[in-house]
Amino acid sequence: MITQRTIDTTIEPTSRELGIADCPQVRIESDISGLEAFWKHALLPTASPFQTFAWNEAWYRRYREFYDEPLVVVAGAGRVLFPLYREGKVLRLAGDTVCDFQDAIGSCQRDVDYAFREIVGWARSRGYEFHFARLSTEGFLYRAIQSWEDNGWSRPVEKVVGPCPWLRLSGSAEESMGHLPRKFRAELRRQSRRIDADFPGCDFELWSAPQITAERLDEMVSFHKEQFRREGVNPLEDSRFIALLSDCSRQQETGFSLSRLGSEDSPLAMDLGFVRGGRFYGFLTIFDQQARRYSPGSCLLVRRIDRLIADHGVRIFDFLCGGEPYKYRFATGEYSVRAVSLFPKTLRGLRRRSRYSAGLWMRRVGKRCIAKVGMRT
Repeated sequence: MITQRTIDTTIEPTSRELGIADCPQVRIESDISGLEAFWKHALLPTASPFQTFAWNEAWYRRYREFYDEPLVVVAGAGRVLFPLYREGKVLRLAGDTVCDFQDAIGSCQRDVDYAFREIVGWARSRGYEFHFARLSTEGFLYRAIQSWEDNGWSRPVEKVVGPCPWLRLSGSAEESMGHLPRKFRAELRRQSRRIDADFPGCDFELWSAPQITAERLDEMVSFHKEQFRREGVNPLEDSRFIALLSDCSRQQETGFSLSRLGSEDSPLAMDLGFVRGGRFYGFLTIFDQQARRYSPGSCLLVRRIDRLIADHGVRIFDFLCGGEPYKYRFATGEYSVRAVSLFPKTLRGLRRRSRYSAGLWMRRVGKRCIAKVGMRT
């Protein structure tokens, strides 16, 4: 569960009763800078770092020139924000290429439901379609889409991007991991003692915004590039993304946090995350591959949990999107991230929906065929 929110179950009038489709009451802002006070007022204290003004303002600053038009849609009687960008006739949520999940900026489900009905009417009148690449299944916007019906739009096309495991914290790291096998917990303690014994001067350090220096962030970036072994492209190869992280590391609003396990000159493991609303979001973690027999990543995790509980009162450790085995080794629950695409019932919209659905079907078939012949997807 991403946030502790009270869902208002009041029955709202339909979009046809409101006349929204015929006369959408929305406001378009092309400059995010003037929205800071309003944005912070509309955002819940428990919202994710990817919904904060600081994160989105940094994204618009670093990425806006690569898209046709950045725009923020204000709807729902001026109570809800949709940070968007446009590529041709396609509207997407800002930052969808660099964050783990997204949502609208609003304080309750009822407001977002109402605002969503407004923006789909506005979008259809302009021939736009929506591609929400990373919606949290616990977010307001995903729920609004699930309960929404409009004869002017085709049924949403949805696919699972990935699971988001999380661990509930209580008391200390030892208490929080009481659900784990006793043998595994004993092994973690043994590995921690081995690290202290075999790496003189090894220490755990934790920094939070705005005290994170450029030197510390540079060390994280360099270490991550050096040790990155996963398939695909390392996100830290993109200078725009590094610049975005640098901007956020100076903003307390995002809860930007950096931790390090190792000696003064040689890190064994580092991670970058965010602390907001009693929740820790584990964004990037990397460890020294040559020291993997010491399980430095897990040892860093345990020490960070103790500090998160003691210093910040964190209740949930969110591993964010990805089904890696180590996450499920610790997790006590999960939600998911999904891609949802919406197409208007126009000739162009129906044609594009058909092509998009066919592409998804072909990819699913391809993955199944690969799996059957024993190859890794």
